[in-house]
Amino acid sequence: QYYTYNDQYPKAITYALESLRLSEELALYDAQYAGSNQLLTIIHRNIGNYKDAEIYGRKSLSVATKVKDTISIGGSYMLMAKLMVILKNEKEAQHYIDSAIYVMRDVKQCEDCFNFARIINAGIKNLSGHYAEALAELNEVEEYFKESGFTPTLELYIEKANANFGLKNYDDAIHELINSKESGQEYFIAESDKYRILVKAHEAKGEYKQA
Repeated sequence: QYYTYNDQYPKAITYALESLRLSEELALYDAQYAGSNQLLTIIHRNIGNYKDAEIYGRKSLSVATKVKDTISIGGSYMLMAKLMVILKNEKEAQHYIDSAIYVMRDVKQCEDCFNFARIINAGIKNLSGHYAEALAELNEVEEYFKESGFTPTLELYIEKANANFGLKNYDDAIHELINSKESGQEYFIAESDKYRILVKAHEAKGEYKQA
C-alpha cells in the first residue's frame, strides 16, 4: 500500500504480486487477498494498462463476494465503476456504482466509502452530460465531509470542476481546483487531471498565458 499510495509502482507491483503468491500458496482467499487485487487494479488503471486493471478488478470483486466482506465488495465495485468511467462505458459504470451504493447504503462503517461512491456516481452524470445533477450530488457529498471532519480526495473537486466546466461556469471550475483542500495523499493521475481541467478552463476564457 505504501508504494502504491506514493506512486512507486514497480515496487508496489512486486510486493502486491508476492502477496498474491503467498496467499495462493496458503490457500488464503480472504479480504487481504481481495485487497491485493484492488491495489493492482489501481496501479494498472493509473498507468493506463486498463486490460490488466479490469482483470484484477474482477478478481477482487469475485473474492470479496465469496468472503462476504462488505467493505471489500463495495470497494471493488467502486474500482470497477471508476475504470468504466475512464473507458467511457457509461452503462457498465452505472451498473457497478449502483451495486456499490446498494451494498454500502445504511451500513455505518461504510458511510465514508458510500460518499466516495457518490463522487463516482456524479462522475458518471458528468460523463452523460447531466452536469447540474452531478453538481448537486457533489455539493451534498462535500457537506457530508465537512460535517464529518473527513478530508475528501481531490476527485471530489475534479468532478465539481468538470460539472462547472460542462455548465460553462469556467471561473467556478478554476476556483474549485485552486482552492481545493484535499487529503495529502493523492495519486499523480489525479494531480494530472486537476491541471488538465485548469488548462481547459483558462483556454475557454481566452487566458492562454495562464493555460
